[in-house]
Amino acid sequence: LSDFVLPVELLVTGDLGASETEGFAFPLESRVVRDSTGRGTVPDELTVLLLEAATTTDAEDLAFDVGAVIVGGSGLLDLYQLRFPTPADALAGRATLETHALVEAVRPFTIDEDVPFLAPSEWTSPVTPVSLPFGTAPILFDAAALAEQRATHEAIGLPAVWDQITGEHPTTKVLVVDEGIYTPHSQLTNADLFTPLHRRNPGLSSRDAWTVLDAGGSPVTHGTHVAGLACGHGNDATGTLGAAWGCGLAVYDAITPNGMTIDKARVATILQSMGSSQPIVVNISAGTNISCADAASTGFSDIDPATLEWKRLFRRFPNVVFVTAAGNCGLPMINGLGAFTTMPAALATEMANVVTVGSVDTTLPVSTEGTRQLDVTSNLGDDVTIAAPGRLLWSSAHSCFTPACDEGYAQFSGTSMAAPLVTGLVSLMQASNPSASPARIKACLAGSGTADPVEGLAAGMVDAEAALACIASCSEGDSMDVPGVGTAWCVPAGTFVMGCVPGRDDVDEPCPASELPQRHVSITRGFWMLEAELSGTAYGTLHTDPTYTIACFDQDVCPVLTTWTDATAVADALSTLQGLPVCGPSPSPAC
Repeated sequence: LSDFVLPVELLVTGDLGASETEGFAFPLESRVVRDSTGRGTVPDELTVLLLEAATTTDAEDLAFDVGAVIVGGSGLLDLYQLRFPTPADALAGRATLETHALVEAVRPFTIDEDVPFLAPSEWTSPVTPVSLPFGTAPILFDAAALAEQRATHEAIGLPAVWDQITGEHPTTKVLVVDEGIYTPHSQLTNADLFTPLHRRNPGLSSRDAWTVLDAGGSPVTHGTHVAGLACGHGNDATGTLGAAWGCGLAVYDAITPNGMTIDKARVATILQSMGSSQPIVVNISAGTNISCADAASTGFSDIDPATLEWKRLFRRFPNVVFVTAAGNCGLPMINGLGAFTTMPAALATEMANVVTVGSVDTTLPVSTEGTRQLDVTSNLGDDVTIAAPGRLLWSSAHSCFTPACDEGYAQFSGTSMAAPLVTGLVSLMQASNPSASPARIKACLAGSGTADPVEGLAAGMVDAEAALACIASCSEGDSMDVPGVGTAWCVPAGTFVMGCVPGRDDVDEPCPASELPQRHVSITRGFWMLEAELSGTAYGTLHTDPTYTIACFDQDVCPVLTTWTDATAVADALSTLQGLPVCGPSPSPAC
């Protein structure tokens, strides 16, 4: 990801071509009008979502017709930020746009509408001596917290999964959409940071450029904590390990000068830059949240502009898995009026590539009925795809209120903490079966929780080992490209007859002795078979040395005769190439 170049600032005053837009332009605070909740709008700007059939030329013509200029947005999403000469012009333009045949939705340009889903009680004060009091240095070591985190990993079966596969593979990428991270943290040195310059707090020195302050002047370490839970790598004798420790990590910082706003246009640009050659999972431990006090009486409709914008992002990247935190009101994500109270988490029931995660309190005992208990703040309902531990999780943290920024670790709670555990697991599932669709990954996650039900949810608590076993067993019709070797196809689990079938090819002839007797073969787990025989050139690609080969002038097409030792060496080379477990001559349950 370090090779990808993105514009770092879109603070423009002139007109952009619709095809040039790669994110929103965030305004000076003097141009913002805020409501009683602190959420802001820009009176002379609108966000316009066009139909997917619209072109960039349509967008430019439309802006011209209503007297506006395009200052931001995303041609990938057909989502544009229009600036008008005055607020009155914006009001008149909105009236015109709302009835235009090419416009799907229009709303005022809104900022500071998103919040991190950290449990409210722990956002302002620590609940144990191990928690990070904002404005003080994090802790470097705590034996009790480490023990609790290891118990959390054990509860969802992660150590058994790590015996099979870890995040240190080259085949997947994890994008964390959050508040940014402390990049020098020793557990996050594998991260690439997509951070626009305009979000850097001018009150901080250059050494603190990755750190922002909340309204109370405290350092925001939410993103650092979330990234560590998903991908943190290192020695868990001092810190802890992420679910997919050592993964290919990228972080998009959603903090702007005006507060936290998840710029869906910028997210689309980043995902486009990351390409499609590797599976991607996105962690969103934040979102647009109706206040908990108002959640029963108001919310987002299915045709609300914010709802439609999120849906457009998810549809535009159908092969990307988006893992979202359920939110922390302790209420259903769809209220009695049928309105969504949390975005984008509430869309999991509609979008096949969206996984919503609730938070289980594993510090509480399992009930007599055998069900686990949700964290008291976790949102609930049938819209939650799966649950994961989210209470007092130990992960990377930082503080910048000393002569130099300090790294360390802290315990936080919330669905924000549960989601990255699932994100890391999804990354491991993608590495195990790169061709698996988001819908299948989602089904394997949901199915893994049936043996561990959670009160208040249709879903249970995730079982990492069961989810990995589910996804690793490929399905009929699955294929994947093996770099430098060719296409592999799935031989699915099932039962079939191996050997000669008399009368094959409509010729009634006896079976040769070499193809008898017939055997009824049962495959308990699907496996991959190359489409063509391995050639001498492919052997060279894998840096293996077969014992002997067929004498042939064209090594691109000549198959290679091998011994069993050669075959297992090739299998191990393929596994190494794809970041999968090496099986060796004696296959183990990990293979």
